[in-house]
Amino acid sequence: MYARLPNLALLVILSACATPPQAQPWFNARAFAGMVSAPAQGEPAALDIVLDGVDGGELRISDCKQVERLPRARVVDAQQGLVDVLRINCEAYRQFLAGGPALHSSLPADFDAAFVARLPAAVLPEGQDGGASGTLGDSPLVLAIEAAGGGRMAIRTAASDVVLTLLARTDVDSDGHEDILLSVGWRVRGAFGRGVALLRLTHTGPDDAIEVVERFLP
Repeated sequence: MYARLPNLALLVILSACATPPQAQPWFNARAFAGMVSAPAQGEPAALDIVLDGVDGGELRISDCKQVERLPRARVVDAQQGLVDVLRINCEAYRQFLAGGPALHSSLPADFDAAFVARLPAAVLPEGQDGGASGTLGDSPLVLAIEAAGGGRMAIRTAASDVVLTLLARTDVDSDGHEDILLSVGWRVRGAFGRGVALLRLTHTGPDDAIEVVERFLP
């Protein structure tokens, strides 16, 4: 009986020292149009999408591997933007699968105007060349930040309309800190310029700035 006490004490110490995850992985399935399976760690996304082919036929998409292999030349011009969104969503899901629970999370729970105001101005298309600094809330480029419906947030700048969609929260790089995956779509007013990108952002502590650590273009 007495010989077992040190082992029991060690178990108590180890249990007390173990840090439970603060944030579980989450994926925004509602934002992935055509996704027919529930997002789950280790499970590929099942899709039900039909695109129009340039030959007049239909291109049926059932998984993200098909999206990755799809030649753009086979899809009609009017749906090239949809192909971009599919590639963004599939890349976000790939990173979601690669991630895991985060030991630390200092990111706000709600994706709202206050959260977006804390994001770096580098998320804007005007800031993608590194020319923007500070936060969206402090940026002279930003005229307004408001809810756009469906869990999206809209940003209006002097030149463009930008829509942010939170696609996932997970620890992508296993550094212990929660990352967020944002779809950033933009349209330049008075011009034909438009596009979409996937950004991975992280926040390593309450006193640190939220950073863009990776940008994926379709």
